Parts: sequence; structure tokens; C-alpha cells
Amino acid sequence: MVGCRMKVELLEGSSEILQIKIEDVNSFGLKEEQSNQLNGDPTVSERKTMEALTNSTDTGQQNLSTETTKRTFYKPNTPNNEMVAQNNFQSNHKGEKSERPHKCTTCAKSFNWPFQFKTHMRIHNGERTYKCTNCGKSFTESSSLNMHMRVHNGVQPYKCTVCEKSFSRSSSFKQHMIFHSGECPYKCTTCAKSFNQSSHLKCHMRIHNGERPYICTRCEKSFIYSSHLKTHMRIHNGQRPYKCSSCGKSFYQSSHLKCHVRIHNGERPYRCTNCGKYFNQSSNLKTHMRCHNGERPYKCTVCGKTCVQSYHLKAHMRIHDENTRLSRPSPQETKPKL
Repeated sequence: MVGCRMKVELLEGSSEILQIKIEDVNSFGLKEEQSNQLNGDPTVSERKTMEALTNSTDTGQQNLSTETTKRTFYKPNTPNNEMVAQNNFQSNHKGEKSERPHKCTTCAKSFNWPFQFKTHMRIHNGERTYKCTNCGKSFTESSSLNMHMRVHNGVQPYKCTVCEKSFSRSSSFKQHMIFHSGECPYKCTTCAKSFNQSSHLKCHMRIHNGERPYICTRCEKSFIYSSHLKTHMRIHNGQRPYKCSSCGKSFYQSSHLKCHVRIHNGERPYRCTNCGKYFNQSSNLKTHMRCHNGERPYKCTVCGKTCVQSYHLKAHMRIHDENTRLSRPSPQETKPKL
């Protein structure tokens, strides 16, 4: 039986699958291999079936040494009836377009199976039946809870081979790999700026459409990013978690501490391309550039004088305040004559 390739599957009680392959070594160059997966050695019934099938293939072939028998046993967990039905449906309808009879009336998304539809509806009705016992966070699916538990137990199975950073989710790992590749597939249609994550593009679009969904409940100030609101709330609650190790001064933003540390270490990374002067903050360089380009954005509402910096305008306004005070009549002058 030269060039023969045989595959037999046996389904026993929807819980065991026996797969036997007999391949000609002359055709495929394979070495003898026998693998038992998940539950160890094959059962007695599997062994008998295997022997019967192997003997039946020996007809017309006297020497089995020229042939390799490859047997693989799969014994997965017993699936429920819905999953068995789904697998049978997918096998019998490969290449066909599914009708998806279960349709959501809220968002018009459709599903093949009722359990998929039931899980989806939890998103709309707010049902979150799977709760984390560590932090109390709840989820609509058990798989989401299992994924979340990796945060607590430190399981991070997806590891980057470039920088050795590890991740608990495959989606996070894929997004990270895009960062290394330099690929930015998500492009803004307004300004052509591109991003390596769709979520970053979504947040960026708020700059163009003016959307500021994160609102402070105390002062009603709104923000584009949730992280900006979180930082802003530290102003109200007095939280200043970032402390300078040199002088003890604390800040509510890490970027403020980073700029402050430059005072101690003398770092001045921002250089003026016109005069070569260096600055420790980008805002200081921006203000300095007005000296070169003539920009004077701060204007006095009394006399129309313009200033380069806001504190220059404040100092100028004191002149008008002093003149106003001097021009007012004294109490003695306003006192009526008898």
C-alpha cells in the first residue's frame, strides 16, 4: 500500500475522539511516532480499535517496517449539548454564510447560538454576574474574570522577545508588538496623524470634535482623557504623591516633579535654535521664542499695551490700579461743606 494515507475518527459518547493516521514512510519520510495527549495512554477500547484498523491496512503489505504508524489520541473535557451542536453545525456548513437567527434589538448585532446572545445582552442590561473576590470588580463573562485574575496572581504568559516585557492578555501583547514594528495603522482623517492603537486614535479624535466626556463633579471642568480627570482631582483632594528627594517639595503630577528635579541637577534639555540659550522646561523655551518672533499675546484692556508674558501684564496693570487710586477724590474732598 504505497503512498497510502488514512485518517479515521471515532466519536464515543461525545467525550472521546480517536484519530489514527497511517502514512507511508517512503512518501512522507516520517519516523515512528506515537503521542498520547491530555489523558495519557489510550483506553482498552481505543487499543482494540487501533489494532483492528492497523491489521486491516496490512492487506497487500508484508513488511510494516517500511511504514510508519502515527496515532494521536484526543480526549477533551465533555462538552455541553450546545457546544456539540455548534461544532456539528460548523463542520456541516463550512464555507456557507450563517443566518445568525438571534438578533439584538438594541444594537442589531446577531448571533448563531442562544448562549452567545444571552451573554451579549448582559452588556446592555448591565448584568455582571462574575465577580472578583479580591477587588470586587465584576464582569459579564467568566472568561473576562479569568483574564482579570491574572492581574492578582501575576500570571503573564505573553512575553515579548524584543524587550522581554510580559503581558496577561494576548491583545495587549499584539498591540505592544506593533510598537516595536513601528507600524501605525490607525490614521486620523482630519490631520493625518497616525497611531499604533485604535483606542489612541479614538481619544485623539476628541481634539477635533470637541468631545470632553470626563467631567469633574466639583468644578464641572471637563477633560478629553480619564487620566487627566484623575490628575485634576488631586487638586481638590490635596493629594500630592510625587515628592522631590532633594528638597521634599511635592507635586500632584509626575511631569511637574520631573521638571522640578532639573533645578537640582542642572539639566536644561530645551535649546533655542536662534540664540542657543537652554531651558529646563519646554514652556520656558516657548515663552522665550516670542522675543525672536515678536509675538505678544497678552494685551492690556485699558491702554492696549501688549506683553510677552502674563506676569508682565499683571505688573503693568498695577500702574492703572495706582492711577485709578490716585485719581479718586480723598474722603476729605468728598466731605460736604457746612
